[in-house]
Amino acid sequence: VLALATRQADLAIRFFRPTSNQLVAARVGQVNMSIFAAPSYVEQYGLPQKFEDLREHHIVDHTTLHSLPAMKPWSEVVERTPSVVLRTNSSYAAMEAVRTGYGISVFPDYIAKSSNLVAAPIDLKIVRDIWLVSHEETNKGARIRTVIDYVRDQFRQDEREWFSTIPRSSSMAAA
Repeated sequence: VLALATRQADLAIRFFRPTSNQLVAARVGQVNMSIFAAPSYVEQYGLPQKFEDLREHHIVDHTTLHSLPAMKPWSEVVERTPSVVLRTNSSYAAMEAVRTGYGISVFPDYIAKSSNLVAAPIDLKIVRDIWLVSHEETNKGARIRTVIDYVRDQFRQDEREWFSTIPRSSSMAAA
């Protein structure tokens, strides 16, 4: 994470609200998290249909998510599951492991738009806020203000397409 306080960046988009008094944060969206599997995994092991089914599946654990309070439901799944097949602190590694059918994991719903992964019809009730963050001393300048306004407008325009919940129906299991 770049330090806005030391001017490593002018703006940041983050999944957590900063605690520094020098930083100004505006919530620009929310993202829902769901459990995803590759079609090859679903073909071999099936798609979990309810929360209790997760104990019987291979889990790819993205360890950096455990520190986030919103991710507690997923952390509890990982703690109770005997079949954690991979632990990684890399989003890329977790995604590639799931894409190749190694196991299932939790990702933002918007990945369904850019991958062939299948969402399990299980609502973990994980919603993460998306914050646009700037430094209080630089966010009033015309250049920074223009970018802030543009980014906020983009989030508003894209909200329905990218940041709404994936429909959870039995038809998804057949996908």
